[in-house]
Amino acid sequence: MCEDREENQMKIKPKVMKAITRTIIEGLETNGTWVKSWACGLPQNYITKKAYRGMNLLLTSMKGYDSPYWLSMKQVNTKGGKVKKGERATWILTPLIQKRKDKDGKEQTFLYGFGACKIWNIEQTTLEVPENVEREIKPITRCVEIVEGYENSPVIIHEGVQACYNPSTDEVGMPKPQTFPNEEKYYKTLFHELSHSTGHKKRLDRELKGKYDKVSYSFEELVAEMGSLFLCAEAGIDMNTKNSQAYINGWITYLKNNEEAIIKASSKAQKSCDLIVGGE
Repeated sequence: MCEDREENQMKIKPKVMKAITRTIIEGLETNGTWVKSWACGLPQNYITKKAYRGMNLLLTSMKGYDSPYWLSMKQVNTKGGKVKKGERATWILTPLIQKRKDKDGKEQTFLYGFGACKIWNIEQTTLEVPENVEREIKPITRCVEIVEGYENSPVIIHEGVQACYNPSTDEVGMPKPQTFPNEEKYYKTLFHELSHSTGHKKRLDRELKGKYDKVSYSFEELVAEMGSLFLCAEAGIDMNTKNSQAYINGWITYLKNNEEAIIKASSKAQKSCDLIVGGE
């Protein structure tokens, strides 16, 4: 099923794929960051209150609105509102699902591809914007819980001055926490390396060829960076730490030349996050 999912992601219309990639690139160029954090929660549908995940988390959060609430045109109209003149929609992905019987006659649900639809932040509409109700602030101990809750995790060694993951020994090397400017940057870095570790052959079995294969290496770095940010979102810590401009520019160049990579990477990053926190 996972293989079918990745193959059929390419069925997305080229103009939609370009719009999605452009959103990511514009966010990087404008904000220098992947994901915006909110005191009132992650981006979510205003009606269902279901939070966006994976690719859709990136697409909505990079727009920079203060409100996390989003609606389709139909939902805006149902609520008696209108989209303000001149406002541009945001594309998100929608799963295409069908039910059919397997060879044993049991009904199964299959994901056979992705479509796309337009949504608007509530600030782009005439609807009343709800006041941000502060969620319960999660202490940094949530990061500790995530790390300790990672079943069959690699060994974490605090030595040296570099952060890295070694797949041959299944070890994560980290500088000592006190060498980081703050705890948030320490955990964001640790989450990045732990995301790499999910690619080990005994876990999610991704290609971890290292710098010798530039294409594979670039893609894996993209997966790990997005996985780190998803884990930061799970922990409730600030995700707006600035990367170096050279690093950001490097990803922009890569994404401009590989429009489909961002879709595949976000899917693998979400699986990586789910494995670490023990989700589905």
